[in-house]
Amino acid sequence: MTGSAQVPLLLRLSMAAAALGALLSLALFVHAGPYTLVAFMFLAQPLLGLAMVLFAIQVFKDLRRERLL
Repeated sequence: MTGSAQVPLLLRLSMAAAALGALLSLALFVHAGPYTLVAFMFLAQPLLGLAMVLFAIQVFKDLRRERLL
């Protein structure tokens, strides 16, 4: 494999937000306390939502670039 494809920035941001949201969710699963619940409600859920939105934007950009949408 000499030529590697570039991973789009939106996709990288989406993966990072999803990973961070999953780690915060795992912290709540391991130790359910008031601080981890607040971290889950105010940080993890919005990060997971942001990851989904960024991924959807990238999918639509790819579909438009290939003229499939």
